[in-house]
Formats: sequence, C-alpha cells, structure tokens
Amino acid sequence: MADNELLSYQVQEIVRGFVDDVAYGETREFDVRMPMAIDNGERIIGYEYLHGANMYVGGFHISGTII
Repeated sequence: MADNELLSYQVQEIVRGFVDDVAYGETREFDVRMPMAIDNGERIIGYEYLHGANMYVGGFHISGTII
C-alpha cells in the first residue's frame, strides 16, 4: 500500500492529526476506522480493491503508537 501515492498521502494526513495532539514525552495509542477509496486501478489485487469501492461501506483501519 505504501507504493500508492494517494493512499500514502491520505494515511499521512490522518496520522499527522494524531501526532499534533501528542505532547513531548507523551505516548498515545490510536485506532481509527474510516472510509477510503483511491483512483484508477485495473488490477484487482491488494490495495487496488479500494478502487471504485463504495467509500461508505466497509472501512480502512489504521492503528499504532505515537511516542
């Protein structure tokens, strides 16, 4: 998924919002689900399943720890 520029950008923007809320020296976990879709995609493998998807059905999951 990291090879898709649009998806990478969208994920970075979401994570950046959590990073901005963490104070220096603080550790915080985050777990978020949201709709996600990407443009183009003729091969239906991996992240290409996000192409043409109904962004209001299902979800994309990001979780991690910010230190």
